[in-house]
Amino acid sequence: MPVTLETLSPIKLEPAVYPQDARIDAAILGASLTLGKGTVLGKRTSDNKLYAYDDTKTDGTNVACGILVYDTKTDASGNHYLGTDAVASTTNLPHRDCSVYVAGCFDTTELTGYDAAALADFQARLMPSGYLRIP
Repeated sequence: MPVTLETLSPIKLEPAVYPQDARIDAAILGASLTLGKGTVLGKRTSDNKLYAYDDTKTDGTNVACGILVYDTKTDASGNHYLGTDAVASTTNLPHRDCSVYVAGCFDTTELTGYDAAALADFQARLMPSGYLRIP
């Protein structure tokens, strides 16, 4: 009788070009969030955690500081899970942080929340190809 194994295959946001220049850092997201890979992030000053970037707010999330590498969900306790399901399993253990890009070259069509203000916040530039280059 065949046995079905639990599988997890998170899909990573890949840099558009020059993957050797991309830099990843660990970051802590706010509780009870579901964010997709490529989400532009900002740091809320009240708790120093990352949330989806929103240029219309004044709580710190209006300053872009990173891009989420994988789809990530957090539960009410702040545990981080890959994917969109915040249920611990043998292949998706809870983590205290997640991976975010802080440098690299990305296709802006793959980014959620990206705008001209985020370009300035990242101190980045648009390449002739239209890709965002974060130093």
